[in-house]
Amino acid sequence: MKKSIALILTIILGMTLLAGCGGDAKTDENNNSQGDNKGTNPPVEIKGITVEMNDFTILCPDGWEDQTDNPSYSKFQKNGANVGCDIVVQFSGSGLDGWEDYDYDKVSYNIGGYFWEGYFYFGDMYAIAAKITGSDKMCVVKVGGYKMDDPEIIAIIESIKAK
Repeated sequence: MKKSIALILTIILGMTLLAGCGGDAKTDENNNSQGDNKGTNPPVEIKGITVEMNDFTILCPDGWEDQTDNPSYSKFQKNGANVGCDIVVQFSGSGLDGWEDYDYDKVSYNIGGYFWEGYFYFGDMYAIAAKITGSDKMCVVKVGGYKMDDPEIIAIIESIKAK
């Protein structure tokens, strides 16, 4: 009898513990899942200036410094950010050829109506590329020190227009 009660209690305890598994993901007060970009909040409007490059135009957000010294690529850094915390964009015929030879984590994103593929490397850097309408070259974006879901990074990438 004691063994039967102990077995029943063990089963009930196990079922209670398992009932907590598989529940909904954590959500914030606006019913947005934490860690993804699929919430119902409207996108943040990022303002800045449009910069003309040889092959493309791109947004440099307010509060960011245009450090471009060559019209074939753009380099922006947020004011006060550490060295290496920047975004570099250029159009390249080869895209990210050769990167597959390294042991970097593959990543992909849908940003600005384009499918971007690339790599996450050195703990906080991304290199992604996509074929942009209006160009026969690949658009390559390198992001250092920022997450790919940062609203300003997304706004910069979404603003890229081939000439």
